[in-house]
Amino acid sequence: MIKIINDDLYLKMIAWFKNHVKNHNKILNEDLLVSLKYALVDRAYLAYYEDGSGFVVLYPYDDNIALNPWFLGGYPIGEGAEYLIDEAVIFFNKTAYKRLEMIGPSEYFENKNIPMDLSYQYVDLIKVIEKTDLPDEAFVSISDIREEDLKAVYHDAFSGSDAKFYSFQSRLEKKEFWTCLHYELAVKEKSSTAIFKENELVGFVFSYDNEGHKHISCMCIKKKFQHQGYGTKILQHVLYYAYLEGYKYLTLGTEKTMKAYDLYKSFGFEIKNTKSYFIKIK
Repeated sequence: MIKIINDDLYLKMIAWFKNHVKNHNKILNEDLLVSLKYALVDRAYLAYYEDGSGFVVLYPYDDNIALNPWFLGGYPIGEGAEYLIDEAVIFFNKTAYKRLEMIGPSEYFENKNIPMDLSYQYVDLIKVIEKTDLPDEAFVSISDIREEDLKAVYHDAFSGSDAKFYSFQSRLEKKEFWTCLHYELAVKEKSSTAIFKENELVGFVFSYDNEGHKHISCMCIKKKFQHQGYGTKILQHVLYYAYLEGYKYLTLGTEKTMKAYDLYKSFGFEIKNTKSYFIKIK
């Protein structure tokens, strides 16, 4: 059954979550509980079994619905709860929302029939940083480049590329996703750099400190310059400065089917964890 979440159903959902999730104390801290109640009550829906044996939150945002978004682990909770996804899909098809989405650990979805049209895997990668020579290339700090020019390269690089996440984003989502790349952090770092060729901006990389690791949030090359070795040079640049700054690990994330994944593997990146994305688009 699917109902809109009221105060009583919210309290039941939290109790069920605690019954099913062993480390719930690490997830549901007091601040998150306050945020959850504000975000869900009278706004989101719950697909659930009456006995509390399983549930899935349907969380509307913009023109989309997310099933059990990040704050609930990203996958159905409870024994056999994945069958509630069928109900969620039926519900979605009757609404005006344009996209249904779900993300969670890949091992959860193994051998399960998920009734959604598009699926792909996203991997978090990690590499031990070693001493690297600085490439002989004309690098420029991103602080010397207009942010709008960087955005233009970003959209050029991903438009029509093999990046699935970009292909299903709306125009507004493409614009707003820029904030997730943390330009404000990257612009302060020497390892965040750009490459020019004959005064034309070829590509750039954003990197910054993330929980003690050097992290790359975005690396992109203009379409007409792709597959010409610029990505290799940019990675070498990041590794060079990360080593000088004393970092032990470099991290990043990418879709497993992207060509960039092969580049990262050739540099010695290893998979830290894998997530599965499921998307249904009207």
